[in-house]
Amino acid sequence: MLEKTRAVLQHKDLLSDIRDAHQALLDARIRLIEAKSDVKMLEERNMDIKRRLDDAKTEIKDAIADSDRLKEEAQIAKGKVGDAVAGNPEQLPYLNELAQGRTVEQLDDEIGAEESKLEYVHAVDPMVLRQFQKRAQEIQTLTQQKEELATKFDSLTRKIQGLREKWEPRVDALVTKINDAFAYNFEQINCAGQVDIYKNEEDFEQWAIEIKVKFR
Repeated sequence: MLEKTRAVLQHKDLLSDIRDAHQALLDARIRLIEAKSDVKMLEERNMDIKRRLDDAKTEIKDAIADSDRLKEEAQIAKGKVGDAVAGNPEQLPYLNELAQGRTVEQLDDEIGAEESKLEYVHAVDPMVLRQFQKRAQEIQTLTQQKEELATKFDSLTRKIQGLREKWEPRVDALVTKINDAFAYNFEQINCAGQVDIYKNEEDFEQWAIEIKVKFR
């Protein structure tokens, strides 16, 4: 009878341990289900971030393509200028000085005024007149190309800055929300998690979402 009593008491203690273990198992399964649900939600949010980043990368690529095209046009213009002064390189500083601070319209007015004066001058040396007209045309071409390139570069810079100011704060805010939820979920299982953005200021192609996890 004593042995039976001891066995019954031992069985009772074991049942209590089994109940505790079973309850702990249920709790762990519930936390696992919640963690899987949170992970799925984070993956869906991450897909949305990736889509937005891809759209932003496409816009940036277009802006870079415009920049490359403008650079190519600038090189072509530079080559034309070099060809124009190839016979007399010393005149380049002189032409630049003449065009400095003047618009195309102002140069047209000055050229027209000088041509009007020449109409009243008799026996003008044809060579002098041709040189004058050639220089006037060169100055006008250089000034126009300079203004066009400056306008395009300014527009491109403003476009890139405007695009970045539009999407970067939203991406930062979204990643912050995801990071808070990610860190909280990992904290529940005694681990550490962090989500942030790696930003390369020189190359937007190098931007990336970084997911960091630390297990005990």
